[in-house]
Amino acid sequence: MQPETRFKIRVKADLAKLPCSWWVKTQQVTIRGTPDFLGCIGPYFVALELKKDCFEAPDPLQAYNLSKCSKSGSIAISVNPQNWDAVFTQLVDLAAVIKRYPGSVSTLKLQRMCWTALQGIR
Repeated sequence: MQPETRFKIRVKADLAKLPCSWWVKTQQVTIRGTPDFLGCIGPYFVALELKKDCFEAPDPLQAYNLSKCSKSGSIAISVNPQNWDAVFTQLVDLAAVIKRYPGSVSTLKLQRMCWTALQGIR
């Protein structure tokens, strides 16, 4: 099994464990640029582009789509085996806050903190 396939399987299994979330693995072979996983954690839309390692960057169309998602207030990030643990930890923290304090003002502050931390992971 290819390393990229193993990573995709790991990410799919990890995302399935997140409370308050919904995920879909995109299968758009003919449409380029769509992130590999689309989902929601509570009210937050999340787009994840999977890469085989930290040296592989998103292609220009993928980068454009991730940028559009991010500018709309969504969480959009390119993930790889080297940064996945850090990204997943932040997603777990965000899901835990949403589950414990749905809709509270403090939740919004904590969500923004998690979102900011995710944006810093590259």
